[in-house]
Amino acid sequence: MIDLIQIGTTIEALRKSKNMTQDDLASALYVSRQAISKWETGKGMPSIEVLIELTRLFEVSIDALIDGKDLSKEKLTNQFQQLPRAAVFANFIQSDNLKNTFKDSFYLFNQEERTQFINLLIKKKVHLPYATVWPHLSEEERIYLFGYILAQEEHKLEELYPYLNRTEEQMLYKKHPFKKITYHFNRKE
Repeated sequence: MIDLIQIGTTIEALRKSKNMTQDDLASALYVSRQAISKWETGKGMPSIEVLIELTRLFEVSIDALIDGKDLSKEKLTNQFQQLPRAAVFANFIQSDNLKNTFKDSFYLFNQEERTQFINLLIKKKVHLPYATVWPHLSEEERIYLFGYILAQEEHKLEELYPYLNRTEEQMLYKKHPFKKITYHFNRKE
């Protein structure tokens, strides 16, 4: 049996994940705001045509709309089974919700893909704060990115101070011996 409350909860969560209001979603689907409200409260259900449009809009399957599974990680895992890795990687970096899915998904990529991601970050083709990415990088990846930041984007260093390990602190101190006092007090112990 179809659970209208679950479908409504899922539609609401997906709508909010895209920072859409009920009016925004209604406009995108060519329905009334009242229809959206009715669906989200479990008092009605979209037609099959609208369900299909919702899957396109939110990039989820019909199953995800109906049973409400969290699909970010699962979706990526399923993509690895169905698509070439390059296509999965391209979908990942073009995601509208990259900041939220990054920490749950980045580990699924191989070293070559991870390096490619870091290079895209350096070239400003991917837009994520360094502080979001930093905790999910290996030591080698961190040193590679840190070297770039030291050379090209020193103004971005401050956001990383709390996350630096001893090796990274030494790299910073060698480049800027007088910055040690500044970042030492900001370090999270």
